[in-house]
Amino acid sequence: MTSSEQAFFFLTGGSVQRQPDSPSAAGFNAAIQGLSEGFSNLVRQHVELARHEAKDELKQVATQVIGLVVFGAIALVGYLLLLAAIVLLALWLGGVGPMFIACAILAGLHLAVSGVAIARLSSQLSESGVSLPQISEELERNKQWIKQLRKSSSPQLPAEPS
Repeated sequence: MTSSEQAFFFLTGGSVQRQPDSPSAAGFNAAIQGLSEGFSNLVRQHVELARHEAKDELKQVATQVIGLVVFGAIALVGYLLLLAAIVLLALWLGGVGPMFIACAILAGLHLAVSGVAIARLSSQLSESGVSLPQISEELERNKQWIKQLRKSSSPQLPAEPS
């Protein structure tokens, strides 16, 4: 209790009656409440936007991964049949010696190609990151809006963190 409230308490015989807020204090309280509600709505909308973007990106990635797995399996079966045909052709044309040479050449070729592919894919993976462009744009607009609010009139807003 402040000293003026204590004096009022003593003069009224022990009963404290709260005086109604002045119109400027009520306006200030309403402005703070409106700002608080606006900020809460803004944060809620940002969270909802991020959730929506993440769901969309997850659906796209899942569809692409499923397609890669299905068509990769089909390609793998065809590829294994082709390799078996090459090895059997080498066995039929030249015997066991040329068959082993054909297997060694195919194994070396596969190791070289898969090494290059793995290096390329890993570099692409490290370069790419998850990006949420709508969230980034919205956050940038909000920063500009907050700067504009600070400049316009509001000494009650906290200073921008650095």
